[in-house]
Amino acid sequence: MKKGRLRNLATTSKAVTKGGVRDVLENAGGDDFEQLLKGKNLLRPEDQLDLSEKDLQEEIARMLTTNNPQLPDGLVEYSYKERAFVMTPLPPQMITLLEVEGTCLHKESPEAIEQMEQEGGWDGAVVGLGTQSQGSLV
Repeated sequence: MKKGRLRNLATTSKAVTKGGVRDVLENAGGDDFEQLLKGKNLLRPEDQLDLSEKDLQEEIARMLTTNNPQLPDGLVEYSYKERAFVMTPLPPQMITLLEVEGTCLHKESPEAIEQMEQEGGWDGAVVGLGTQSQGSLV
């Protein structure tokens, strides 16, 4: 925002407190400030309930839990050995969202140096430390 525009907004904010909205609109000189004065008009659906002040002030507590609601309660499976249905242990309360297998190598290990040479990224220096020339790191 430019300095002139900033000063204009500062003078109009003073006019809001002293002279009323009409003076502000005359001094603002732009549609941007009119949009600021309007604020946000919240649209209400036609079928929304009209609540009393008491109902609006009432606090409704919501609790987040770590329990999985889709976890089955009592799992049974048929055991041919016992020739009856047997209760199985409950699965854990855990859902795996992402599982990535990989290998972590220390950058100074022989395996990491060999891998860097194969990929073509090896220039004779330890990765991340740079090369040593004339007693200083480059």
